[in-house]
Amino acid sequence: FTVLINPAREGMLHIKVTDDHLIGTNASIIDHLGRLVKQFWLQNGRQSVNVKTLPAGIYFIQTSAGTKKFMIGK
Repeated sequence: FTVLINPAREGMLHIKVTDDHLIGTNASIIDHLGRLVKQFWLQNGRQSVNVKTLPAGIYFIQTSAGTKKFMIGK
């Protein structure tokens, strides 16, 4: 998977999933302190995830394929 726009803007995180093994699996958003702050299911292709309730800062998306860092800007 790929984070398409980093930092996330206007409360939306945009990712692209191309690995068939990830489609339909769970992804977690973890804050910089290691706390789980959101979970969502991965879909094929481009996907937008609402992160409006999360404060600006550094986060990580964790999937079975690995972890990617992203930021939320306000």
